[in-house]
Amino acid sequence: MPLLAALALACALAPVARASGGGVSPKIVHGGNATATEFPFQALLHETGFSPVSSGSDDPGGRFCGGVIVNDTQVLTAAHCVFDVFRAGQVSDPADVEVLVGTDDLTNMTGAQDVVASAISFDPNYDPSTNVHDVAIVTLSTPLTLSSTIAPIAGILDSGTFDALAAGTPFVVSGWGDMSQEPADGSGTPSFGNTLQKATVPLVDNNTCSTEYGNAGVPVDTSLLFCAGDGLDPDTIADSCQGDSGGPIVYDTDSPNKAYKLVGLVDSGIGCAVQGFPGIYTSVTHSAVNGFLNSDPPPAPSQSTPTTLSGGTAAGQTLTCSAGSWSGSPDFSYQFFKSSGAALTSASPTATYTVQSSDISSRIQCEVEATNDGGFGFGESNFVTIPVPTRPPPPPPPAKDSTAPRLRVGSKKCTKTSCTIKVTVTDPGTPSSGVGKLKATLRFTRKVKCRSRGASAARTCTKHVSRALKPTGGAGGKFTIVASHLTPGKGYTISLVPFDKAGNRPQFSTITSVRTKPRHPRGLF
Repeated sequence: MPLLAALALACALAPVARASGGGVSPKIVHGGNATATEFPFQALLHETGFSPVSSGSDDPGGRFCGGVIVNDTQVLTAAHCVFDVFRAGQVSDPADVEVLVGTDDLTNMTGAQDVVASAISFDPNYDPSTNVHDVAIVTLSTPLTLSSTIAPIAGILDSGTFDALAAGTPFVVSGWGDMSQEPADGSGTPSFGNTLQKATVPLVDNNTCSTEYGNAGVPVDTSLLFCAGDGLDPDTIADSCQGDSGGPIVYDTDSPNKAYKLVGLVDSGIGCAVQGFPGIYTSVTHSAVNGFLNSDPPPAPSQSTPTTLSGGTAAGQTLTCSAGSWSGSPDFSYQFFKSSGAALTSASPTATYTVQSSDISSRIQCEVEATNDGGFGFGESNFVTIPVPTRPPPPPPPAKDSTAPRLRVGSKKCTKTSCTIKVTVTDPGTPSSGVGKLKATLRFTRKVKCRSRGASAARTCTKHVSRALKPTGGAGGKFTIVASHLTPGKGYTISLVPFDKAGNRPQFSTITSVRTKPRHPRGLF
């Protein structure tokens, strides 16, 4: 079964520690209270209709990410804050996103403004699996009234100046995220407050950044991302954390006069304020990212009517995939799959598929990807069953086991890199030959760069991967399947096919979905 885009991670900030539930997640730890006059460009994203006020240390309220005011109608944030959060595989509905500015105390709205979004765009090169190009623009439904506590960021630091900064250069990160120190294993307890926090985090050189995370199996593309934070004393390491994603990290160009310019957005990191794992930030000074921010992109594609699949179901006949209705005038690519997850075609502009004889007794589905300069989205169709051609019934066979075994999925448990599934297989019917073997196949997708024939630029394609798993056990029909070496925070499907000792198997495999625990969430979704 095709997978939609991987679920993006969101993160937060706090005073002198970096907590949240493990994996990759940002907040402000070992910081201090900040004022709206010092950070008038600070924004907070929360779910429309839900108060962002925390009612307890482990309650973030309706908040989920930070943001940066760039003008009176636009706020920058992370792409993972607004994609695949409220709607699977698609950009968030702007009506679900509210932007709060002009306060440093969420319990005091004097002078604050809370505005619902009217449009959302994100970099179409955004890759949820690596978090590169993790930037988005939220357009507000009404312009902000600017004041001493509500003002755009002074600008983005030029790339030449940024590239010349030495390791250890102090940056300042701010937000309303988790304030507790978060161990790498995710065993910490979150602590959310209602006062804006800030912390000074030193720039980490690219080699150290890529080496420290690379040794942990988390590659960091330091051409588009950078690290800041860490230190020699674990008790004083300042960092961002869950709930801070999309918020600003700035450089004082006229220290100590607070002439802040933007250098990046809070992105991710292993734990919060963990020695050896500084915070990871999207570099907005890089031309590849800065180009999107200055391109006046359209809203990301949004689907209003579903994707459908219809047509002939006999071998040689044609199935046609209809993308459904989408806003944003996107380009479409289509891919066809069996219900087992096996890809029948690669992604292409071709919306049709010719049924093959090998498709008999299977179900077919199509997935459409809609892309424009403001982002992308995915839609999945209904399944179409390819029936077995009608034939005269054969003479009745001698009595033998002809009933397919049955499979029931029991428990499913995942860590960050592995999932364990327990299933029970029974062989009903008379006579019964007994439970035989179990076939298990892990299926998942990866985003890769590809180039269509004649195209001048590379684009992102979905590659579908299958891997056979080896079930253990079998006594009494109880099997255990372990899928290891998985990617944190990623969804997978596992196809299960039981056989009895007479060779019978169900007509369709059982498909079950699992998701590993996130590696580096920096927000609350």
